[in-house]
Amino acid sequence: MTTSLKLAIQLHLFLLLVAGKAIMQKENHLIGVILAGGGSTRFGTPKAFANYKNKPFYQHAIDALASHVDHIVIVSHPSIRACFEVKDDVDVIEDIEPFIGKGPLSGLYTVMKQFQASWYIVLPCDMPQFNTIAAGKLVSEMDDHYEAIVPQVAGRMNPLSALYQSHSFIHLKQQLATGNYRMIDFIDRLSTSILTEQQLELDEHYFQNVNDRDAYERLRE
Repeated sequence: MTTSLKLAIQLHLFLLLVAGKAIMQKENHLIGVILAGGGSTRFGTPKAFANYKNKPFYQHAIDALASHVDHIVIVSHPSIRACFEVKDDVDVIEDIEPFIGKGPLSGLYTVMKQFQASWYIVLPCDMPQFNTIAAGKLVSEMDDHYEAIVPQVAGRMNPLSALYQSHSFIHLKQQLATGNYRMIDFIDRLSTSILTEQQLELDEHYFQNVNDRDAYERLRE
C-alpha cells in the first residue's frame, strides 16, 4: 500500500469520525414540543389557529421556543395537520400507535419515540403569552439530576409547559401501557424539580391557557 493511499484512508476515517461525532452532538440537544392535538371542544374551533397580536397561537409557541431549541415538533390533530404553515426546521406530525389520541402524554410519547434528544421542552398551543423570555428562563433551569423541570404557578403544577429529560421516556411508556393518561400521575413517577413563578421570576400571565371563548375575549381586551 502506497503512502498516499494510506494517507487517503486515514483522512477518510478521520472524516467519518468527525461526522459521527457531529451526529452524536446533534442528537444531544433540546427539542421543542408543541401540543396541538386536542379537539378544542370548549373553544369551538381549532385553538392553534386562533389569532393573537396578528399571529396564530401556534406561531406564538414556535417563536417562544425557536431561539432555545435545536428543532421544533408540532403534534397535530389529524384533521388540521395540513393547515400549519411552517418552515423546514419545524415538523408537524400526528400521534403514533399504540397510543393515538390519548392526550398530551401520547403527544410527548410520539415525539420522544421519533426524535432523539437529551431534553424536551413541552408547550401547549393555547398559551400565547408564553414568550421567548419565559422559555429562556425555564430552559436555564435544566438540571441532569432531575427527569423533569415543572413550573408551579399560583399553587398549580404546569406539566404542559415543562421540561422532560430523555430518561423519563421509560416511565412514560410504562404508564401509557397501563391505560393511565393523566399528566400529573406521570410527574409523580419522575424525579422532578418544581419551580414557582417567583423562582422563575415570571408573572402568572405567561402561563395562562385559553380554554374557551370567554378566556379568548379576555385575552384580546
